[in-house]
Amino acid sequence: MAKFAAEFTYTDQEILDLLREGLLRVTVEGQEYEFRGRRFTMANLNDLQEAIRIYENRVNAAANLAAGRGPARGTMRLNRPD
Repeated sequence: MAKFAAEFTYTDQEILDLLREGLLRVTVEGQEYEFRGRRFTMANLNDLQEAIRIYENRVNAAANLAAGRGPARGTMRLNRPD
């Protein structure tokens, strides 16, 4: 798993790995902990899940571009006003 270091920049995949690690820790260890009489909250589970979805989409889009599949394209029907 990726290690966090403030002085580095990260790829989307590395950020996704860190987010997944954070989700695992929150799930296994709980969202709150106490240290020296002070209570801390690690993260909001919903925020982590949303960030993971965002970065999964970014990583998948980059993989599709690299494979030559390009972004997904759809069709749209436009109706003229009467």
